Amino acid sequence: MADTSGGGDTRPVNTDGWPPIDDADLLARLRAPDADLYRHFPAFARRMPAGATDPDVRRRLAWGRGYPFVRAPRQVVLRGGRVTPGNALPDDAPRWALLAIGSNAAPERLAAKLAGVDDDALLLTPAVLHDHDVAALPYPVTYGAFPAGLVHSPGTRVDVAVLDVTLAQLSWLAFSEFGYHFGALEGCRVDVADGRRLERAFVFVQRVGLFAVDGEPVALVAVPAADRTLPAMSQEALLDLWARRRFGGAEDVRERLVEALADPGAFIRHLALPSAADAVHPQVPGFARHPASRPA
Repeated sequence: MADTSGGGDTRPVNTDGWPPIDDADLLARLRAPDADLYRHFPAFARRMPAGATDPDVRRRLAWGRGYPFVRAPRQVVLRGGRVTPGNALPDDAPRWALLAIGSNAAPERLAAKLAGVDDDALLLTPAVLHDHDVAALPYPVTYGAFPAGLVHSPGTRVDVAVLDVTLAQLSWLAFSEFGYHFGALEGCRVDVADGRRLERAFVFVQRVGLFAVDGEPVALVAVPAADRTLPAMSQEALLDLWARRRFGGAEDVRERLVEALADPGAFIRHLALPSAADAVHPQVPGFARHPASRPA
């Protein structure tokens, strides 16, 4: 579990109100019914940076086994693709407190995702979220990992991170989180390692549901948690079980997965959408979608 004993920067960070959203593609996607989500995939794919996806599928799969990747044991500052221990932000630009539950909590991964967005610094601080757990989405993404989703789990305390982000950083992260709603978790308890205790924080919550075994979400074993009550599985175990479900008793399930991931359109049609249909959709109490994302 993360050390949240306190100490560090106490500069004010926004947790109240709502950050503005003016990205037309993002707004269209957030407002769309969940059933129409993948109609917005072409607009998403066009704007992702060139080279963001390794063309070698096997190399992607090997890399994805490390999801959610290496987290920071203490506060770090990200700027210009660099990760530096400490909490000294070089400016007083307004920032927003955003929960990171999956790979956004891994500094090196987050730095790569934000490369070229702007030159502002971002503060990443380990934290503990109470009464929730981090569970697997219903199908793997392009690098073969099952991304993180949020699930209410009374009594569980799960390691997360709090990102103090500028508006430009928040907008890009919201755009990059394709399968998620953006909103606020209200009435929560987040103990942050710098001494803050948040009762409201911005967060991405899954739209496509969660992977299930016997009707119950499955926690990601790589994300530490105390008093976990959900079953937990590794990425490798999740991938094996999912592949058996989708490909039946075929002996060459891994080769078939490689072939499927080489064609994103076919993967969405033939594997992602049927997997989403099998997902469970537990409510996340206290989660409120951003007002701009609600259908008119």
